[in-house]
Amino acid sequence: MSRFDQKVTVSSVSTSAPASAGQITVGFANNEGAAISIPAYRYGAEAAAAAFPLRQILDAGIPVGAGTDATRPTSYNPWLSLYWMVTGRTIGGLQLLSKDNLVSREEALRLYTAGSAWFSGEEKLKGRIAPGQYADLAILSEDYFTVGNEDIRGIESVLTVTGGDIVHAAPPFGGLAIQPTPPVTPEWSPVGLFGGYQQQIVHVGS
Repeated sequence: MSRFDQKVTVSSVSTSAPASAGQITVGFANNEGAAISIPAYRYGAEAAAAAFPLRQILDAGIPVGAGTDATRPTSYNPWLSLYWMVTGRTIGGLQLLSKDNLVSREEALRLYTAGSAWFSGEEKLKGRIAPGQYADLAILSEDYFTVGNEDIRGIESVLTVTGGDIVHAAPPFGGLAIQPTPPVTPEWSPVGLFGGYQQQIVHVGS
């Protein structure tokens, strides 16, 4: 049995505070937090501020891997989720999380890469740019570590390499694409209909 099969996980961390348990691992699905404001309307602002206790979970030493529930309730765009983890704001502009529950940009990125690789038992193969790891990397349109908070959600890949092969290329690397980018799946995904809609969002009150 693989290590992944033996993991006991808590998915879609919700309104309860994390319990202290040595063998608990957490799969963190950024659905309602990244996309919508249901927790605030359903439970009230105070409860919603602590609805996703990511900071507490990390401080407790519990392994965490980040992802989304896409394409069901939210987008599979990782930058929207990273934006939410470091700002606590939904894509509609509501300040959902308290600042005590936020994480640094480096921590958020690690959860999406090395953290998730740990969950599948592949931390020796992927999740980092290091000798012996898969040659999976992306060149981004902006520097994730230096752009303003509001600009994180507009970041895009201009060159994506998977297993050493170029699988996506956009200007100024458009000429390097070996084959066209596959079509958006599922066909009804908002990404295919609206493109980079996250770049057009105007925050409430701005």
